[in-house]
Amino acid sequence: MPSTGADTVVVIGRIGRPYGIKGWVHLQSYTEPSSNLIEYRPWLIKTSSRHEWEQRDCLDVRAYRQSFVGLFAGIEDRTKAANLSGAHLGVSPEAFPEPKADEYYWHQLIGLPVINENKVALGIVDDVMSTGANDVLVVKSVAGERLLPFVANTVVSVQLGDSILVRWPEDWG
Repeated sequence: MPSTGADTVVVIGRIGRPYGIKGWVHLQSYTEPSSNLIEYRPWLIKTSSRHEWEQRDCLDVRAYRQSFVGLFAGIEDRTKAANLSGAHLGVSPEAFPEPKADEYYWHQLIGLPVINENKVALGIVDDVMSTGANDVLVVKSVAGERLLPFVANTVVSVQLGDSILVRWPEDWG
């Protein structure tokens, strides 16, 4: 099965514990809405024992309670399914539809420098998280970590591949 480098993969979910005895596994979606997990293909899997992503065909996937269960090619029993437990599910960035204007996928923001209106570099986006009220940029620098709300009052502009301009004083943590 083909494999690919980690820098070209976006993690969209995780494989959980086995479901039943015929090789099915629980699937946890990291997408919004969670049903988008089913739409993005082909799936790539990275287990803790492998250092590269491996494409694995999903033969069937079904909604189950508030998540999903899936059956992968070559996984015929509970023991083999247990070996996938904890593995990351990923896809190539090309699997995503083009975002609307002023919308971004989180993976597009990670690694961008964050600069305030005074042209002071505040750090690099290390992560993006959801708080329920709004998304938050986790910005890391040698001085530490800052949490900046990803809202119109804070984010002035996003230039993909370049930087994020924010309205944020350099002395605010």
